[in-house]
Amino acid sequence: MHKNAGDCCPCGSLATNIYTFKLTDYNFQQWDQIVDNEQLLKNDLGYWIIMFKLLYPKIYVNSILDIPVNKLKKINIRAFILDLDNTVTEWNSDHVREEIIEWLTMVKNEGFKLCILSNNNEKRVQAIAESLGIPFIHRAQKPRRKSFYRAVSLLGVVPQETAVIGDQVFTDVLGGNRAGLFTILVAPMNRKEFLGTKISRSLESFLLRRLKRMQQNDELY
Repeated sequence: MHKNAGDCCPCGSLATNIYTFKLTDYNFQQWDQIVDNEQLLKNDLGYWIIMFKLLYPKIYVNSILDIPVNKLKKINIRAFILDLDNTVTEWNSDHVREEIIEWLTMVKNEGFKLCILSNNNEKRVQAIAESLGIPFIHRAQKPRRKSFYRAVSLLGVVPQETAVIGDQVFTDVLGGNRAGLFTILVAPMNRKEFLGTKISRSLESFLLRRLKRMQQNDELY
């Protein structure tokens, strides 16, 4: 289990715990082929095991400031697909905190490619993305895979080189895992959020409790 985020962000953020999940290196694209074959797995426990694992991120951090950028570079991650609300900005806000801008600038200078992928409307997403100088996809309909594939294509990389960063399990993590991407779950920036999101948080709480147990049992690395 990693507890030192010192090499994560040269821009001087406060270090917090980083939880990296001890998951087998599954081929998520093969999973998709299996999951899509509903007839084959209709009565198979394996279907539910796969679906359960698709809800787990590879890394869980308090903030994008705590993402271990140097370590991701070593495993050939070259691009980040970013959620917007409660990941880059607070919910329904057009303001991007200075420390987030610094982090985005830092990773771009490190050679990473960035794209915002949001279920929000075009006007708001475009305004924020253009202010940050990065491309975007709006009304993404996450967790559908199509928008994640579009973002990968837009960035000119392949899925194995791409990480998804977001604060929601059932949109960012599920969609990213289904698309075969490296998934990073961040804690939401603020408790203020869309009503539908608050409902899904109650379901996410089960997973988060399990993550804490994994940490206590030293099942993370």
